[in-house]
Amino acid sequence: MSCMPKALTLTIAMSLCGVANAADSVTLKIAHFLPATSNVQLNVLEPWCKTLSDESQGRIKCQLYPSMQLGGTPAQLVDQVRNGVADIIWTAPGYSPGRFPKTEVIELPGMIPLGGVAGSQVIWNFYQQQLQDEYRDFKVLAMHADGGMNLHTRDRSIQSLSDFQGLKLRAPNRTISNILSALGARRGSGGHAAGTNHRSDLQRRGRWCFGRVGKRGAHQDRRSDPLPHRQPCR
Repeated sequence: MSCMPKALTLTIAMSLCGVANAADSVTLKIAHFLPATSNVQLNVLEPWCKTLSDESQGRIKCQLYPSMQLGGTPAQLVDQVRNGVADIIWTAPGYSPGRFPKTEVIELPGMIPLGGVAGSQVIWNFYQQQLQDEYRDFKVLAMHADGGMNLHTRDRSIQSLSDFQGLKLRAPNRTISNILSALGARRGSGGHAAGTNHRSDLQRRGRWCFGRVGKRGAHQDRRSDPLPHRQPCR
């Protein structure tokens, strides 16, 4: 059992495509940050593209660009679809901190139920009721959650706060970064987060290190010493 609050990752597919003439053929450029062997490409994007092709009798085709093959960083995918570099993107809004502030509510622990289907239904309802103005410049094709995040470590089981000692962790968004900070972590100066080396992204989503965690954990008094029980990343 992890002592870290669970949260759900929100991912979104957005487009600025115009409507082609019914007689025209079109190839949609679809960009995302995951590898070509990822679950998202193999089991979501590729089957969806096949459906588009089948139902349009081959008129609509897709060209997939995984692993940021069109250049840039994951944080820039939103601008790529705005600027026409890509026709459709699949991305995580949390990789562009501050860009979709109302959406970040979903990243808070306990906001939506665990489980991909249940979480996705809540997210889509929330989008329809509260978020459409935030995405008014885009055509939102889908929003969904994963099954809920725990800590993923190579060879250490996390059962208590003390098990964090000495770990180097990657935070996927600034909400999780704030949680790690409250648990006693410090931002690392090295490593890349989600394929980007921008300092602002590293500060919000970068590598975090844990030293000795005090008994008070997240409630530790830092007024006299802002970094009382933390170690530098190496």
